Amino acid sequence: MFKNDQVILDLWQQLEESLFLLDKNGKIILWSRGCEKEFGWPILEVLNKDRWNFLFIDERELEKITAEMSPLLDDSYQVKWRDKNKKEWLVRLRLRALQLGVVKDCYFLARAENISQKNEVAKELQKVRLLAKEKSLAVERATELLKQKEKLLLTNMTEMKHLYEQVKRSEAALQEKTDELETKVKELNRFNRLMIGRETKMVELKKEIGQLRARLGE
Repeated sequence: MFKNDQVILDLWQQLEESLFLLDKNGKIILWSRGCEKEFGWPILEVLNKDRWNFLFIDERELEKITAEMSPLLDDSYQVKWRDKNKKEWLVRLRLRALQLGVVKDCYFLARAENISQKNEVAKELQKVRLLAKEKSLAVERATELLKQKEKLLLTNMTEMKHLYEQVKRSEAALQEKTDELETKVKELNRFNRLMIGRETKMVELKKEIGQLRARLGE
C-alpha cells in the first residue's frame, strides 16, 4: 500500500517515537526511526521480513496477539522482545486496528514502549534517591553532632569563664590578705624596733645609774 508512496515512507522513517504499522498477516509495512534506535533493527531489514515473529522471544505471546488481531482490536500487551543484538527487553505493546485504503484493508498501528529501560532507570533513580537520603541523613547527623559539640564547647567556655572569675576573685582575696599581713608585719616590726630601743635605753640608764652610785660611794 505504501511502497510507492515515498513521501509517507520518508516521513514515517523520521518519527522518533517507536511506532510501526502491520498488515493483517503480521508483516511490518512501516517502521520508524524510534523503533530502529530502540531495538537496533534497520528499517530496510525489517521491511523485508514476512512476519514480525523475529521480535518475539516467546512464540505463545505472538500466538495470543495474532488470535486477537481483528478490525476491532484496540488493546495493550506486555511481551518479551529481543533486539538486533539478541538482548531481551520487556515491552509494552499497544495495538490498534485501522481501516485504510479504498477497500478498507485492515492494518494495525503499533506502539512499542521499552519498559525494561524505564525499570532500569527507575532502579537507578531509586538508588540515587536512596544514596541522596543516606547522604542527607549523614549531613543531618553531622549537623546534630556539630551542634552538640558547639553546645558542649559553649558549656565548657562558660564553666571556664566562671572558673576564671573564681580564680580572679581568689587572687583578689589573697592579695587583700597579703596586704593585711604585710601591714601587720610592718606594725610588728615597728613595735619590735620600739621595744628594742626602749630596752637599749633601759640598759644605758641602768649603766649610768651604776656609774653614778659608784661615784657617790667613793
